[in-house]
Amino acid sequence: MAAAHYSNLAAVRKPTAPALKAEAARERDREAALKRAIDRADRVLARLEARQAQYDAAAKRAKARKEAACRRAQAIEDRIIELMQAAGLAELAGHRAKLSIRANAPAVEVEALDQIPPEYLRVKTVTEADKVAIKCALQKGADVAGVRLVQTLTLLRK
Repeated sequence: MAAAHYSNLAAVRKPTAPALKAEAARERDREAALKRAIDRADRVLARLEARQAQYDAAAKRAKARKEAACRRAQAIEDRIIELMQAAGLAELAGHRAKLSIRANAPAVEVEALDQIPPEYLRVKTVTEADKVAIKCALQKGADVAGVRLVQTLTLLRK
């Protein structure tokens, strides 16, 4: 039986030099292809990050423009109301538009919270987990119910 085992070993051939060179070339090609794929992924991520920065900047500019437009519209409305009140007019009519003054429902404006009697105060309580204390306790081996320590991964690019 041992002879049969050794006869199987004889069937295994030693690779020839050209076969070794071809395998080495294929390995270099695979490694080069992997490096190209990594570089492509890095370029795609860089472009996406640049887009995110552009979108953030555009959103910031749009927010500033919106706030400026709101302030301008409010200033125009306030000036029209002021002029109408000074003229004693409740309504103005143009060719296509009609402007009128209406009293809004009364609203409470708080000037000094510390002077308001307690019966008119509402206390809101916010309950949240103290993650720093929980993390310290878990790292020291304590058992804290309802939580677990997780570790995520981040891709670093250079």
